[in-house]
Amino acid sequence: MVGRWGVSAVALAAAFIAAAPGDAQTRMFYSQAGPVYELYSLNRDATDKQPVLVYPDVAYNGYIPWMQYLKVDSAAGKLYYTAMYTYGLSRIERINLDGFDREVLVPWSTFTPGGIVIDPDNEHLYWISQEYGLRRQNFDGTNPVTLVGPALGWWEGLAADLRAEYIFWIHDDRVMRANLDGSGVREIIPSSALAEGDLEVDPVAQRIYWMGVGGIHSAKYNGSDVQYVVASGEYANDFEIDLTGRRIYWHTPLDGVVKNANLDGSDIQSELFWSFVSFALDNGLVIPPLPGSSSMSLLVTALLLGAIGALRGRRRQG
Repeated sequence: MVGRWGVSAVALAAAFIAAAPGDAQTRMFYSQAGPVYELYSLNRDATDKQPVLVYPDVAYNGYIPWMQYLKVDSAAGKLYYTAMYTYGLSRIERINLDGFDREVLVPWSTFTPGGIVIDPDNEHLYWISQEYGLRRQNFDGTNPVTLVGPALGWWEGLAADLRAEYIFWIHDDRVMRANLDGSGVREIIPSSALAEGDLEVDPVAQRIYWMGVGGIHSAKYNGSDVQYVVASGEYANDFEIDLTGRRIYWHTPLDGVVKNANLDGSDIQSELFWSFVSFALDNGLVIPPLPGSSSMSLLVTALLLGAIGALRGRRRQG
C-alpha cells in the first residue's frame, strides 16, 4: 500500500502467491509505474518475467491507471487491484492471473482508494476511501453498503481477519477495528502512534501490524501487548506477512531493497533490490488458531497450512 508521503521514482506494487512446500519459486505480481503503468508477474528472484496487463491494453479512454493495493486469490486465479486514472477518478478491477477477462468491480467514480480486502468464500469486496469510508459489496457489484463512515480524515491500510470477523483500518494516524458488518467500531491504537501507509494482520497469532513511530509495530487485536518488530532506521513504505513462512517482508524506499525477517524482527535478510511500494500475500491459506492459541495449536495450524499448500501445489501441476 502507498503511504501519504509519496512513493519512489519507480513505483511498483507486488502481490506474492505463497509457494507450496517444495516449490522452487514463488511467483509475484506487481504493477510498475513510469513511463507506462503495467502489470507483470515473475519469480521472486526476478526471473521469468511475464506480462499480465500492458500498454496499450491497460489504457481506458486514453487514461493509463495507477494500479495499487494488489490482492491475489490464487485458488480462483484472480488478481484484484485499485486503478486510479486521474487524481480522484478511480475504479476497482480484477483480472485473471494470465491477463485475460479484465472486469470492473467498482465503476468509475470520484474516490481515492485507500485499500481493499477480498473475501472469496462469500464473494465480498471490502474497500475504503476518503470519500466513502468503509464499504462492502458483492464481487458482481450488487448489494453495496457503507459499513463505517464516511468521516473527515485520511483512510488507508485496510486488512481483515475473516475467520475472527474483524476488519482493521487506519484513520488519521489511529488504528481502528470493527466487526465485518461494521458494528463495534473502536480505536485500538491511538493517534500518538502516527500509524500510516500499510496495515496487516496475522490471523494465526491474532496480531495486527502497522507502520508508525520508530518502525513497524505489532499488537494483539485489542491493542494490548504493543511490540517493536522492525526498529527505527528501517522505515517501511509497505510490508507484508508471510503466513506460511512466518516472516515479515518490507520495502525500504531509500535504497529500494525488499527485506524479510522473523515476525519478532530477528534474522533480517535482503530479497530484492527493486523499488517496491505494495505487497500482498495470498491469504487464502489462513486457518484460525485453535482455542487458547497454545504452542500445540499453533503447531497444528502450521501443519494444516502446509498440507493445504501442498494440495494446491499438486492441483496447479495437474
